[in-house]
Amino acid sequence: MVLWDFDGTLASTSGDVWGSLAYAAAKRDRRFPFGFEDDDENLALPMSEIFASLLPAPDSADLAGFERDVRVHYRSISAHPRTELYPGIKSLLVELRARGVANRIVTNKPQGALERLLSIKGWAPLFDGWVCADSGPDGTELTKEQMIRIAIERQGADPARCAMVGDSWGDVAGARAAGIASIGVTYGDGSVERLLAENPDRVAEESTGLRELLLGD
Repeated sequence: MVLWDFDGTLASTSGDVWGSLAYAAAKRDRRFPFGFEDDDENLALPMSEIFASLLPAPDSADLAGFERDVRVHYRSISAHPRTELYPGIKSLLVELRARGVANRIVTNKPQGALERLLSIKGWAPLFDGWVCADSGPDGTELTKEQMIRIAIERQGADPARCAMVGDSWGDVAGARAAGIASIGVTYGDGSVERLLAENPDRVAEESTGLRELLLGD
Protein backbone atom coordinates (compact mmCIF):
# COMPACT_ATOMS: atom_id res chain seq x y z
CA MET A 1 0.00 0.00 0.00
CA VAL A 2 1.10 3.54 -0.72
CA LEU A 3 0.18 6.20 1.82
CA TRP A 4 0.08 9.71 0.41
CA ASP A 5 0.30 13.13 1.95
CA PHE A 6 -2.05 15.43 0.05
CA ASP A 7 -0.92 19.08 -0.12
CA GLY A 8 2.41 19.41 -1.90
CA THR A 9 2.62 15.68 -2.65
CA LEU A 10 -0.44 14.57 -4.59
CA ALA A 11 -1.70 18.02 -5.48
CA SER A 12 -0.58 21.61 -5.79
CA THR A 13 -2.99 23.49 -3.52
CA SER A 14 -1.14 26.72 -2.76
CA GLY A 15 -3.02 28.80 -5.32
CA ASP A 16 -6.35 28.17 -3.66
CA VAL A 17 -4.94 28.71 -0.17
CA TRP A 18 -3.77 32.12 -1.36
CA GLY A 19 -7.23 32.67 -2.80
CA SER A 20 -8.82 32.13 0.59
CA LEU A 21 -6.29 34.42 2.27
CA ALA A 22 -6.99 37.11 -0.33
CA TYR A 23 -10.74 36.69 0.26
CA ALA A 24 -10.34 37.29 3.98
CA ALA A 25 -8.04 40.25 3.32
CA ALA A 26 -10.47 41.85 0.87
CA LYS A 27 -13.30 41.60 3.43
CA ARG A 28 -11.21 43.99 5.51
CA ASP A 29 -10.18 46.24 2.62
CA ARG A 30 -6.65 44.97 3.01
CA ARG A 31 -4.08 43.48 0.63
CA PHE A 32 -0.76 41.70 0.82
CA PRO A 33 2.50 43.52 0.02
CA PHE A 34 3.71 43.29 -3.57
CA GLY A 35 5.31 39.90 -4.20
CA PHE A 36 4.20 38.35 -0.90
CA GLU A 37 1.76 35.97 -2.60
CA ASP A 38 4.37 34.93 -5.16
CA ASP A 39 6.41 33.10 -2.51
CA ASP A 40 4.67 29.92 -1.37
CA GLU A 41 7.13 29.61 1.51
CA ASN A 42 5.11 32.39 3.15
CA LEU A 43 2.27 29.89 3.55
CA ALA A 44 4.40 28.12 6.16
CA LEU A 45 4.43 31.24 8.34
CA PRO A 46 2.20 31.34 11.42
CA MET A 47 -1.19 32.83 10.59
CA SER A 48 -0.41 35.70 12.95
CA GLU A 49 2.55 36.69 10.75
CA ILE A 50 0.56 36.36 7.53
CA PHE A 51 -2.16 38.53 9.06
CA ALA A 52 0.35 41.12 10.30
CA SER A 53 1.75 41.49 6.76
CA LEU A 54 -1.52 42.98 5.47
CA LEU A 55 -1.62 46.54 4.23
CA PRO A 56 -2.78 48.86 5.68
CA ALA A 57 -1.76 47.36 9.02
CA PRO A 58 -4.69 45.39 10.50
CA ASP A 59 -6.11 45.53 14.00
CA SER A 60 -4.42 42.71 15.93
CA ALA A 61 -7.71 42.01 17.70
CA ASP A 62 -9.16 40.82 14.37
CA LEU A 63 -6.76 37.90 13.96
CA ALA A 64 -9.33 35.30 15.04
CA GLY A 65 -11.90 36.72 12.64
CA PHE A 66 -9.39 36.68 9.80
CA GLU A 67 -8.53 33.04 10.50
CA ARG A 68 -12.22 32.15 10.59
CA ASP A 69 -12.90 33.80 7.22
CA VAL A 70 -9.93 32.02 5.63
CA ARG A 71 -11.11 28.69 7.01
CA VAL A 72 -14.75 29.17 5.94
CA HIS A 73 -13.80 30.24 2.44
CA TYR A 74 -11.39 27.35 1.86
CA ARG A 75 -13.63 24.68 3.33
CA SER A 76 -17.07 25.87 2.23
CA ILE A 77 -16.91 28.49 -0.53
CA SER A 78 -13.89 27.91 -2.76
CA ALA A 79 -14.38 25.64 -5.76
CA HIS A 80 -10.60 25.02 -5.72
CA PRO A 81 -10.05 26.12 -9.34
CA ARG A 82 -6.26 26.22 -9.00
CA THR A 83 -5.79 22.90 -7.20
CA GLU A 84 -4.41 20.26 -9.57
CA LEU A 85 -2.75 16.87 -9.26
CA TYR A 86 0.95 17.03 -10.03
CA PRO A 87 2.08 15.69 -13.43
CA GLY A 88 1.87 11.91 -13.68
CA ILE A 89 0.09 11.42 -10.36
CA LYS A 90 -3.33 10.41 -11.71
CA SER A 91 -1.93 7.84 -14.13
CA LEU A 92 0.34 6.48 -11.37
CA LEU A 93 -2.58 6.05 -8.98
CA VAL A 94 -4.55 4.21 -11.68
CA GLU A 95 -1.60 1.96 -12.51
CA LEU A 96 -0.91 1.16 -8.87
CA ARG A 97 -4.51 0.09 -8.37
CA ALA A 98 -4.42 -2.01 -11.55
CA ARG A 99 -1.45 -3.84 -10.06
CA GLY A 100 -3.30 -4.47 -6.81
CA VAL A 101 -1.62 -1.73 -4.79
CA ALA A 102 -3.93 0.29 -2.52
CA ASN A 103 -3.66 4.07 -2.23
CA ARG A 104 -4.71 5.90 0.94
CA ILE A 105 -4.35 9.56 1.89
CA VAL A 106 -2.97 10.55 5.30
CA THR A 107 -3.11 14.31 5.74
CA ASN A 108 -3.31 17.15 8.23
CA LYS A 109 -6.10 18.63 6.10
CA PRO A 110 -9.47 18.48 7.93
CA GLN A 111 -11.61 15.56 6.79
CA GLY A 112 -14.56 17.71 5.71
CA ALA A 113 -12.32 19.95 3.62
CA LEU A 114 -10.56 16.99 2.00
CA GLU A 115 -13.78 15.15 1.16
CA ARG A 116 -15.35 18.29 -0.32
CA LEU A 117 -12.27 18.90 -2.49
CA LEU A 118 -12.11 15.26 -3.64
CA SER A 119 -15.80 15.43 -4.54
CA ILE A 120 -15.45 18.68 -6.50
CA LYS A 121 -12.47 17.36 -8.42
CA GLY A 122 -13.82 13.85 -8.93
CA TRP A 123 -10.71 12.31 -7.37
CA ALA A 124 -12.28 10.22 -4.60
CA PRO A 125 -12.48 7.02 -6.72
CA LEU A 126 -8.69 7.09 -7.12
CA PHE A 127 -8.24 6.20 -3.44
CA ASP A 128 -9.10 3.33 -1.13
CA GLY A 129 -9.70 5.75 1.75
CA TRP A 130 -8.14 8.49 3.83
CA VAL A 131 -7.27 9.41 7.38
CA CYS A 132 -7.14 13.07 8.41
CA ALA A 133 -5.72 14.81 11.46
CA ASP A 134 -9.22 15.31 12.86
CA SER A 135 -10.31 11.70 12.24
CA GLY A 136 -9.58 10.68 15.81
CA PRO A 137 -12.19 9.92 18.48
CA ASP A 138 -14.29 13.01 19.20
CA GLY A 139 -12.24 14.92 16.62
CA THR A 140 -9.04 14.77 18.66
CA GLU A 141 -6.00 15.62 16.54
CA LEU A 142 -3.95 12.69 15.35
CA THR A 143 -0.21 12.66 14.76
CA LYS A 144 1.11 11.52 11.38
CA GLU A 145 2.29 8.28 12.99
CA GLN A 146 -1.21 7.63 14.33
CA MET A 147 -2.78 8.40 10.96
CA ILE A 148 -0.41 5.99 9.25
CA ARG A 149 -1.14 3.21 11.74
CA ILE A 150 -4.90 3.70 11.36
CA ALA A 151 -4.66 3.58 7.56
CA ILE A 152 -2.62 0.37 7.69
CA GLU A 153 -5.10 -1.21 10.09
CA ARG A 154 -8.10 -0.22 7.97
CA GLN A 155 -6.51 -1.69 4.86
CA GLY A 156 -5.30 -4.81 6.67
CA ALA A 157 -1.91 -4.21 5.09
CA ASP A 158 1.52 -5.56 5.99
CA PRO A 159 3.65 -2.60 7.19
CA ALA A 160 6.64 -4.18 5.48
CA ARG A 161 4.84 -3.68 2.17
CA CYS A 162 3.81 -0.06 2.79
CA ALA A 163 5.45 3.25 1.96
CA MET A 164 4.66 6.83 2.95
CA VAL A 165 5.11 9.54 0.30
CA GLY A 166 5.29 13.13 1.52
CA ASP A 167 6.91 16.52 1.15
CA SER A 168 7.49 17.34 4.82
CA TRP A 169 9.85 16.13 7.52
CA GLY A 170 6.79 15.09 9.54
CA ASP A 171 5.81 12.58 6.85
CA VAL A 172 9.23 10.94 7.04
CA ALA A 173 9.34 11.00 10.85
CA GLY A 174 5.80 9.58 11.05
CA ALA A 175 6.67 6.77 8.64
CA ARG A 176 9.78 5.85 10.62
CA ALA A 177 7.84 5.84 13.90
CA ALA A 178 5.17 3.61 12.33
CA GLY A 179 7.80 1.22 10.99
CA ILE A 180 7.28 1.74 7.26
CA ALA A 181 9.42 3.01 4.37
CA SER A 182 9.39 6.67 3.35
CA ILE A 183 9.76 8.55 0.09
CA GLY A 184 10.41 12.26 0.41
CA VAL A 185 9.41 14.54 -2.46
CA THR A 186 11.23 17.81 -2.97
CA TYR A 187 8.81 19.31 -5.51
CA GLY A 188 6.18 20.18 -2.90
CA ASP A 189 5.57 22.93 -0.36
CA GLY A 190 7.64 21.61 2.55
CA SER A 191 11.13 22.71 3.51
CA VAL A 192 13.55 20.60 1.46
CA GLU A 193 16.30 21.12 4.01
CA ARG A 194 14.20 19.79 6.90
CA LEU A 195 12.83 16.97 4.76
CA LEU A 196 16.29 15.71 3.78
CA ALA A 197 17.54 16.11 7.35
CA GLU A 198 15.07 13.36 8.34
CA ASN A 199 16.82 10.98 5.92
CA PRO A 200 13.92 9.54 3.91
CA ASP A 201 14.59 6.10 2.44
CA ARG A 202 14.17 7.41 -1.09
CA VAL A 203 13.81 10.88 -2.65
CA ALA A 204 11.86 12.06 -5.70
CA GLU A 205 12.74 15.45 -7.09
CA GLU A 206 9.84 15.39 -9.56
CA SER A 207 6.39 13.83 -9.32
CA THR A 208 7.08 11.96 -12.54
CA GLY A 209 9.95 10.19 -10.80
CA LEU A 210 7.67 8.44 -8.32
CA ARG A 211 6.63 5.72 -10.77
CA GLU A 212 10.12 4.24 -10.94
CA LEU A 213 10.53 4.38 -7.16
CA LEU A 214 7.18 2.72 -6.47
CA LEU A 215 6.95 0.25 -9.34
CA GLY A 216 10.60 -0.28 -10.20
CA ASP A 217 10.14 -0.53 -13.93
